[in-house]
Amino acid sequence: MTQRLVQIILAIKIFFEQRSDWFRWLLVAVWYSVIFVLSAIPATRGVSTREMVGGDDHLNTMVRFLAHVLVFSILALFIYLAYNRNFTYNRKRIFLATCINALCGFSDEAHQYFVPGRYFRLQDVVTDTFGGLIVLWAVLRFLHYLKARTEALK
Repeated sequence: MTQRLVQIILAIKIFFEQRSDWFRWLLVAVWYSVIFVLSAIPATRGVSTREMVGGDDHLNTMVRFLAHVLVFSILALFIYLAYNRNFTYNRKRIFLATCINALCGFSDEAHQYFVPGRYFRLQDVVTDTFGGLIVLWAVLRFLHYLKARTEALK
């Protein structure tokens, strides 16, 4: 299981290292566009997450939290990779990617303010920002660990 996960992560790393700058920024733009389109759906259309989880407020909060963390973690990783072709650990670039991710989260919430049935939530901006930061840090630390482990085995 662990070996398979390592192989997948290394394959993704190689994939991104071989791509051009414009391609990596295109991924950022496409992913943020997906977020923008999904957040433009009025709350009056479709089923709310609260209804999907059977009206359980705690479960609804968890699902919404995890959804924000997931989509903005992916965005943070794409932003980081757009600035840093390889998966090397770089604090300045992590900070920069986190700031851009926070701005994207803020602009997404500001956009939702104008969507019927949706509203601006500062809590969601914080969730987007710190969720992205934590996942970005964890992935990069894991890759740093793999690199150190591989070098130790040589």
